[in-house]
Amino acid sequence: MRLLRHRPNQFAIAVAAILLLLLLLAGCVISPRRVVAENPSPTPTPTISPTPTPGATPSATPTPTPMAATVSPQFLFVGEADAPVVTAFRINSDGSLAPVPGSPFAIKAPAQALAAAHDILLVTTETGITAFHVEKETGFLQQTDLAGIPMTARDTPSVAGTGPQLAVLDSGERFMFVVNANQAELLQYRVERGKPLSPPIAAIPIPHSATSITVVKP
Repeated sequence: MRLLRHRPNQFAIAVAAILLLLLLLAGCVISPRRVVAENPSPTPTPTISPTPTPGATPSATPTPTPMAATVSPQFLFVGEADAPVVTAFRINSDGSLAPVPGSPFAIKAPAQALAAAHDILLVTTETGITAFHVEKETGFLQQTDLAGIPMTARDTPSVAGTGPQLAVLDSGERFMFVVNANQAELLQYRVERGKPLSPPIAAIPIPHSATSITVVKP
């Protein structure tokens, strides 16, 4: 009788243990929804700019090359005492001379003196002063009305005709041109610190009767 009294208790304990085990197993089951919630889709990794290598020279932004400044041409004119013409040369950037197309240009009488006023060539002859407009690009001469030319105090001595010039500087004072009447040559000198350097760098043939020269920079 004592043995029978203990068997039901053991059976109850076994049943309770089985139920407890089932409950534990049920608690360990994870629903699909929970799995999704606990394992969210991975966040994209941001792209990181490459770190500059120490000592490496960064590529410089190219600097636009400035355009060379445009240099206005200038022209040298030679007058003659025994011919009613004016010979014209273009002064190149290196000081060399190139004949102007159409040169020599006819005038009314032989020139006694030449002078420059802005873009105007002034020619003094025995009959008076004649003005010629100097075309900016070519150096071509075209007679114009002297009365319509504005003159400043600096231009007045040239207009009055103070005498022929046998030596003249270019507008940049880098070259000097000198008439050598004995050899019928126009000598070209390079100028440094305001002084011409010898010997001349070029000699251009000109008529023996050359009386005056001047430079016009339109």
